Amino acid sequence: SFIYFDANVPSPPFTFNKNGTTNTWDFSVLSPVVGEEDTVFFLDPATISGGGSFPSATHATYENGDETINMMNISGGNLNFLGFVGDPIGTGTNSPVMAQPPVIAMNFPYTFGNTINGNTFYEVFTTGAAIGQPTIDSVRFKSSLIINTEVIASGDIILPSGTFASILEQKINSSIDSAMMKG
Repeated sequence: SFIYFDANVPSPPFTFNKNGTTNTWDFSVLSPVVGEEDTVFFLDPATISGGGSFPSATHATYENGDETINMMNISGGNLNFLGFVGDPIGTGTNSPVMAQPPVIAMNFPYTFGNTINGNTFYEVFTTGAAIGQPTIDSVRFKSSLIINTEVIASGDIILPSGTFASILEQKINSSIDSAMMKG
């Protein structure tokens, strides 16, 4: 699992360089707790109900507190987002939702200066009754995702467990959601 920690929590907050290639980021005083809200867990896709809908998935992830499980394929060249298992429109039932098309999240090796720009979408079709509106015949929900990522810095990060080569990634994700109903 990955454990993320808010760098603004210590008082005073950490300050660190956000560009260049020879940075040293000293976070040695952090004591993140496994299971905190921002802990990211990795699972075997075969253990996820609905995971069989993603036959090329090699990894599944979720952030503690989230109900959505992301499905990914990690190969020697890329990390691809395939979709997720979740309940995007609040029907009370989790189901597999495919990214159309799957989108690259990282190219390997992933280093300083790399950029990723991708577009994908997912759609859900259901009945009005499934969302608690039985007078509506059908519902279509479409979410378009625009992903812009850049590795803006690299260096060494010092953690309580040791020093590791690291990168700093800036990611801007935008979504455009549309809902259509047929009465």
